[in-house]
Amino acid sequence: MFGFIIFILGLMILMVLIYTGHSLIIWVPVVLFGMLVLSGEGRGLLVYAKAYLSGMATFITTNALLFYLGVLMGAYTAQSGLARALAEQLIAWLGTKRTVLALVLLVSVLTFGGISGFVVIFTVYPVIDQAFYRLGIPKRFVFGIIAVGMASHMIGAMPGTLQIQNIIPTATLHTDLYAGWRLGLIMSAYLFISGQSYLQWRIRQSTPQPDAVETVLPPQPASERPRGLFLPLGVILVGNFLVSRYGMVHVPIATASRTLYALNIALVLGILTLIILSRKPLDHIDILKASAKTTLKPLLFVGTTVGFGSALSLLPALAGTQQTLLAMNPLVGLPLTVAVFAGISGSATGGLSIAYPFLGEGLLLKIDSMGVAPEVLHRLSVMASVTLDTLPTNGTTMTMLKVTGLDYRAIYRDYFVLTVLNTSIALMLAITLAWFGVV
Repeated sequence: MFGFIIFILGLMILMVLIYTGHSLIIWVPVVLFGMLVLSGEGRGLLVYAKAYLSGMATFITTNALLFYLGVLMGAYTAQSGLARALAEQLIAWLGTKRTVLALVLLVSVLTFGGISGFVVIFTVYPVIDQAFYRLGIPKRFVFGIIAVGMASHMIGAMPGTLQIQNIIPTATLHTDLYAGWRLGLIMSAYLFISGQSYLQWRIRQSTPQPDAVETVLPPQPASERPRGLFLPLGVILVGNFLVSRYGMVHVPIATASRTLYALNIALVLGILTLIILSRKPLDHIDILKASAKTTLKPLLFVGTTVGFGSALSLLPALAGTQQTLLAMNPLVGLPLTVAVFAGISGSATGGLSIAYPFLGEGLLLKIDSMGVAPEVLHRLSVMASVTLDTLPTNGTTMTMLKVTGLDYRAIYRDYFVLTVLNTSIALMLAITLAWFGVV
């Protein structure tokens, strides 16, 4: 019992440190060391240190290229003017009265196309900010656009999305990015429609009579507008599908490794396509260097949370908690574990990265004994990762606040509804559908 109290205390300290902006890369091992000493596990420090460092190193070496290519794709999308051109095209197709929908679709397309979630805000914010200014929409609804377009349906529910959250379960469950596609499409539609409806309603409340404008975004000069607007993202999506399903089917490596290789190849092809189609001069050296710098912090952050989860899974004080969660039906136990750890770490990726090693081999044994479809569990766990992750400790939210110059009081009511309340409702609906075998 005392060991469990120390565990809860350690997690509370980490939450405070996250909220106050301290670096988890530094503080996670410090807090972990304190938890081990106070719970009487100090003599086994080397065992826990090995688990921590092994988990962190494995994640970083496995996923470093994917993180970098996702950031690089975002940088080229912004610098080439592709994001701006896509926004102009979507608004032209839907009309200025549906600008909010067009901007949500812009965020969804870029997220689905492989641009890392933590980079999307930098890519689209200048476009959204200018459109909102012209329409008289309060800036705080930028967070609503991100919530509906990325942080709910696209990262959590949409099958095939090229985000790290959708990749992590493949290593344990031996699934692929399209796992649970029926359930995913149903819940993605629910999250998109309900989120978009709520966002439109809230904007109408704040701006009942927005000024009519003929041009929301002044068009780019033809000399700067990239050719083949949707082609780079199409190359990534089609390339990933073809390479993962057909190009590497006979390669003697694990499914998760095939998934990563295919995605990395697809991102390289998409980046090269974008460079070829760009009309603007691009400083490739500067983009490569800046992207490497941008990649480092989130990669180390997630690697740290993976190491933390690997060490936690060895704590005797948590054996009872593990057994309680494993005693549940995996359709409930796995999503619950992911959601709790996502809330604690303030990260969807962190929640998944901690939950799977925490439950360990017992999860696979439970799945086999009950005959639960791993594909459905894959989709449920990814959906669970985007429920409690955007509590005020979320690092991406803090970054967005710095970029936009807003504060929690301005944005959090709507952001909570869209990214915590509505995603939690969606998860419960998804579990119900899976429980009764509807999907």
